[in-house]
Amino acid sequence: MVLLFVFAFNLVVSPLITLLVMGYGNNDPPLFFDVILNLRKQIESEKYALEKVKDPVAIDYWLAKQSKIFAIENIDVVALSLTNHTLKEVGGGVIGSPFEKLQPAQSQMEFIAKDICIVAFPESPGLALIGIDKHQGENFIKTLNKLDMEKYNICKLLGLAEKTAAKAAMVILDGCGLNEAGGGFFIKEMNLKKTYYVSTGRVSGECWLELYMC
Repeated sequence: MVLLFVFAFNLVVSPLITLLVMGYGNNDPPLFFDVILNLRKQIESEKYALEKVKDPVAIDYWLAKQSKIFAIENIDVVALSLTNHTLKEVGGGVIGSPFEKLQPAQSQMEFIAKDICIVAFPESPGLALIGIDKHQGENFIKTLNKLDMEKYNICKLLGLAEKTAAKAAMVILDGCGLNEAGGGFFIKEMNLKKTYYVSTGRVSGECWLELYMC
């Protein structure tokens, strides 16, 4: 029986734009691959208009809309990061439940389920911890706040999350206006840790999908 799955989907939208999508779920969602197909179709129809968007807030709003595509049974958390290297203002990253309205980052801990904690900071990063309680989450945030600029390093954030009681964790960074962009996750039961860096230069078209189950 599948207890947890983690997916990562990286798509080169155009020579200017790269999109990273990650998520957590419980059990094996039969509609998952249809969702990925629908996302690709949606992006393909909007990619030229998306290249012209220069407001990071508008990009975050667009990402939040795409997250709703994943509002199907068994997907608990979804995170998206969009890179457009022509934008200098920080933005282009969202994380949360696809079933709930995504709120602006407030640096506060939010439990979207009894054991799933979300923390999002203005101008990045966003984190999800699965399998912790409120006390453990509060201790994690206290430690995280001491990192200062190190909190924008994916490997540092994943290493810190891995030291908690969480059975899995996910990190997402804004894709625009930062030196480092992308995200990553770990699954404690599988001793698996992955990081992804979305492109900040001109790239050729490609995409890949990774799906891990345990």
